[in-house]
Amino acid sequence: GPTGPTGPAGTAASFGGFYTTDTQVVTNASFPLTSTQDVLNMTLDTTTGVVTLENAGTYLVSYGVYATTGSTDTDTVSIYLNGAEVAGTERSLQDDTMVDATAIITVDEATSELNIQITSAGAVTFDDPNGVNGYLTIVQIA
Repeated sequence: GPTGPTGPAGTAASFGGFYTTDTQVVTNASFPLTSTQDVLNMTLDTTTGVVTLENAGTYLVSYGVYATTGSTDTDTVSIYLNGAEVAGTERSLQDDTMVDATAIITVDEATSELNIQITSAGAVTFDDPNGVNGYLTIVQIA
């Protein structure tokens, strides 16, 4: 049959890639991300690793951390939105393993804050021998 009309050109309203190659030691806190890749309509606090999302909407979020020492079977990584854990994002930490996941998250308010949160009983060291100790990729999809 005939080809339909070309749809409108699209682009994400917000996106960002954040990571760290620095060794991090975290005890029950936000995971520090220190570097930014391409970014549009979001900002990173490089001290805390908290990303401020300028737009409300639906986001595809991918994240991962590489723990090397100190994690226990009760320590976890998850995504927090405005200080609360996003349901379904919690994963168990494991030493010498990149623990990663992807989630679709609805953000109801502009200027919301999103971060990777480490929940741990003690200090956990993150130091991937291949370079990236943690990352967070965020793309607004609606």
